[in-house]
Amino acid sequence: MKVLIVEDSPQLANRLATAFEASGYDVRQVETLKDATAIIAVYWPDFVLLDANFPANCGTRAEFNAPALLDLLVHPDYAAPTVILMSGDDRTALHFEKIRAWLNTGRISDVLPKNVEGGWDFLKELLVHRVEILRIQRFRLELDDAPRNQQWLYSNGIVSQEETMLKIAGRIRRMVNRTDNNESPLITGASGSGKGLIARAIHAEMQRKAQHKLPFVAVSCGAILETTARPAFLGRVKGAFTDARTDEAGYLESAGSGVLFLDDIHLLPREVYGTLLSALQERTFQRVGSTKSIRFEARAISTTNVDLDELEKRGQMPEEFYNRIAREMIVIPSLCQRPHDIEPLMRHFLARRQPTPTSIPRDFSPGVFRAFKAYTWPGDVRQLENVIGAISTHVFEDVVSLDSLRNLELKHKSQRIEWNAVPEVQQDRDLLLSRVGWREGWSKLTEAEFDRTKGWLKEQWPCHTALLGDLSRQVQSRSSPKAIHFLKALLFITLVDGNRARHGEVQDVLELGWDFTNRVLCFLAGIECEGLAGFQTPLLVKSREGGRWMYGLKPGLRKPIVAE
Repeated sequence: MKVLIVEDSPQLANRLATAFEASGYDVRQVETLKDATAIIAVYWPDFVLLDANFPANCGTRAEFNAPALLDLLVHPDYAAPTVILMSGDDRTALHFEKIRAWLNTGRISDVLPKNVEGGWDFLKELLVHRVEILRIQRFRLELDDAPRNQQWLYSNGIVSQEETMLKIAGRIRRMVNRTDNNESPLITGASGSGKGLIARAIHAEMQRKAQHKLPFVAVSCGAILETTARPAFLGRVKGAFTDARTDEAGYLESAGSGVLFLDDIHLLPREVYGTLLSALQERTFQRVGSTKSIRFEARAISTTNVDLDELEKRGQMPEEFYNRIAREMIVIPSLCQRPHDIEPLMRHFLARRQPTPTSIPRDFSPGVFRAFKAYTWPGDVRQLENVIGAISTHVFEDVVSLDSLRNLELKHKSQRIEWNAVPEVQQDRDLLLSRVGWREGWSKLTEAEFDRTKGWLKEQWPCHTALLGDLSRQVQSRSSPKAIHFLKALLFITLVDGNRARHGEVQDVLELGWDFTNRVLCFLAGIECEGLAGFQTPLLVKSREGGRWMYGLKPGLRKPIVAE
């Protein structure tokens, strides 16, 4: 992690820098506000040890410049550094109220006096210890930084709301900002899943870190010929071989300190493995026909849609090469594993195809949304984009209907796509409702069924009549979530085998976003959530199994007697 020391005493700054470097930190130190401004532009720190009073420029008097520096530590793409304020000047007390406000709002994390008993050596040890504690907290915050990861995805043209994609965003941000270009990731995923888009996002993050443009050299490994592979990657000098009439840079040199993008690495000719491995490990190479070493400074990013582990086991890829490119694995989930991304992707691709606000079509019917979510998408996100393209070209309805979608007779690999508006798993869940007389399915369970549902639940749990009445009163004045959502969730968990269900299953039944589903479940489990206080006696219990949240009926509740 990076530490910036802003201290106008060279003796203290040197002691602190030596201590933090010995603990493995990357340290920079400055004495003035002007120098701090310059270094922050190219070196974004994780921690700042900030003297309260220091000069604005060389040769000027030390003043309370801490507020000016804190204003510089705000950036739309980077997390704000953790700041520890230091002071050995009595004048700092004049700004007590401001410093207290900084502590209360989290703008600074701590305040330490420089004139502690024990001297600077004790202060040094105290600061190292304090930063080590805050380092753990900071790492946890970065792991849970879902809003920033969401913003990062959208800023790079990646439309996703799934937790797996948010975690990938966090991994990429940490990898780029905590490692040098020697850390070269391998991106795996199905064809059309967006591996190239992720590579471009890594490149964009590198440019934000470097504060200037960087090269992006894309190499389609399947198009590389064995006979020209070495000079293509290494470059050549004039006279190296018969057709080498001029000096020419190869891919490794052209990538500079940016990105060498190796698309479909599994199609790379075997003759190149050794050449590329040497450059990745030694970080140097030589043009064909030359003995002069050139520094390889780029970050190599590889992609594949096959199991490289299996290729390595078969001997089709050298183990050493596989281990080198697979140090950092980024696995992109297929679209069928990201069901909650389908609707926002549909709207995103439709908006991109519309030249004006009055273009048609402008939206999709609920049946089309359900049909898209029920489809398996063997061509992944690319296939979804192509389907939306066909709709925008050939459908002239204001709102695309399921009949219009079926009339397009779209195909994938010569096989016609059959659009089913109700997925099989949803059909199974609808059968649960038919057991209690609602054969129309969850989508037909409306507000009109509220009293009937409440009465049925009271019959099942007569000892909780007052509790169910309280549920009704607490939510009847709120527009969302409506009382029917609480009852649908409770009804579903009551009916499923074992009276237990995953968060995602309940979300599908409610047809709500994750946040509202979470509010519904937290309310029923007695957990405080935004705008609603949970039951004093909860109906559900929450547990975590296999990395997923499960909700079940509270032990002791009477299981329903369901009419056959």
